[in-house]
Amino acid sequence: MLTDTERRRRQQEAIELNDAIVQGLSVARLALELNETDRAGEAIDRTLAAARRIVTKLLEDLGDEAWPVAPGDLVRAKAAALDELERDGD
Repeated sequence: MLTDTERRRRQQEAIELNDAIVQGLSVARLALELNETDRAGEAIDRTLAAARRIVTKLLEDLGDEAWPVAPGDLVRAKAAALDELERDGD
């Protein structure tokens, strides 16, 4: 069972990850609506980089508690499809 401190820390980490992704995708969507494709691409690249940094930090913070992560360990068995993403949001 998680302590209150651990629960708050995980909540903060989830909020940080969510904010980085949602804000970045919002910028990309607005740029696409304004037909600014270069800006949209840059926003997507920055968002992906931020998400990677946050996840890497979370894994590093686990230290000895984490299982060893080797290249390819975090690859999904099945690629995500847009229709799956739409269903998850419902």
